[in-house]
Amino acid sequence: MRYSFLFLLFLYSSIMRAMPLYFCTAANAPYYGRLLNLIGCLHKVDFDDIQEIAVFDLGLTTQQRSKLKTIKKVNVYDVQKVHPDILKPVQVAPGKSVPGWYAWKPVAIKQSLEMFPYVLWIDAGTVILKSLKNVFSHIIENGYMLVHGGPHPLHRHTTQRVINLFDLNSDEKKWVLEAPSIAAFWVGVTRQMGQQLVDPIAELASDLKNFEDDGSSTWGFGWGRYEQALLSIKAHLLGLKIQYTSQIPTHIHLNVNGQRLPFNMTWESSKFHRHKDLYDVYYQVRNSLGYERYIQYK
Repeated sequence: MRYSFLFLLFLYSSIMRAMPLYFCTAANAPYYGRLLNLIGCLHKVDFDDIQEIAVFDLGLTTQQRSKLKTIKKVNVYDVQKVHPDILKPVQVAPGKSVPGWYAWKPVAIKQSLEMFPYVLWIDAGTVILKSLKNVFSHIIENGYMLVHGGPHPLHRHTTQRVINLFDLNSDEKKWVLEAPSIAAFWVGVTRQMGQQLVDPIAELASDLKNFEDDGSSTWGFGWGRYEQALLSIKAHLLGLKIQYTSQIPTHIHLNVNGQRLPFNMTWESSKFHRHKDLYDVYYQVRNSLGYERYIQYK
């Protein structure tokens, strides 16, 4: 019995070591520094197991794109122009503009799943502190990994157009508007699950009004969450489990090989500690730069 256990442990360890890791992310010129920081993080914690980091070009300079091509395990891709303005900057708040209402994100994830059997999307600007091999094991075993994107119910972020699109005023679906959103900076999915969760949202990108914040959500303009609301709605309608907690840092669990493994994340710099697994930097990246030095070049 003891030898059988040891053999299974050895077999599981061998599979873990052999499992290739596929990442995808995206950046334009202003986010280039944050992108390099993320790549440095991934190289630091998981270089040997990374198969590819797919970087989608949202408006990089020629020089930036050329440098990315010199980085090991990184490939640069163009976003499919399912809409001619999918990368056109739009103003979403005073002094803030983003490419194409984020409609490019599900398109980029879909493109990645056409190349890879599974993928983890991570926004540029995220800092990774520990190996993500257990995260990928969770994705492969469960089909996806989604986490909550804050305590706000979806009706605060969902436009009337999207409510009508998904028939969320109907008695059988109106509960979705009170459900929490998922975090769009972190989407792990297998190809099979992507066909159910990601592909339908990518198809909606042919009309950017499906992603546009038109001010018709219950909290008005500036509260729209574009692709985040759409992916959240689809995930809830599919009955996918979204790990939720009001704690900061967020303490959740990965389900791997019958075990519950702790996983932590936070988007507040004051909660950033080196023993945490993930820190989502966003606009506080100045407090966490320095991982670019771990990048390995060809």
